[in-house]
Amino acid sequence: MTSNTHKKIIDLKLEIGESGPIYYEVFARENSRKPLTHIGSIDAPNLNLAKARAWFVFDHQPWLEMVLVPNNVITPVLNNEHYLHVKGV
Repeated sequence: MTSNTHKKIIDLKLEIGESGPIYYEVFARENSRKPLTHIGSIDAPNLNLAKARAWFVFDHQPWLEMVLVPNNVITPVLNNEHYLHVKGV
């Protein structure tokens, strides 16, 4: 019997992207009568991986719709210093 000595090597450039991750806010709705609701945040180096991560992390119930919004397109309306800073913005 031979032992498998191969170790998994994570390529950080592929995992987080050459210029770092892109942060996304995740919204979903349970059915057509309910509004889109913020359910969390994820980061990924590209949109395809962001979709896969959002589905994997937040697929705890059968959502009718799930959408991603990149943080760099979010425009704060109120500039209140007591609110938490949004990652990546």
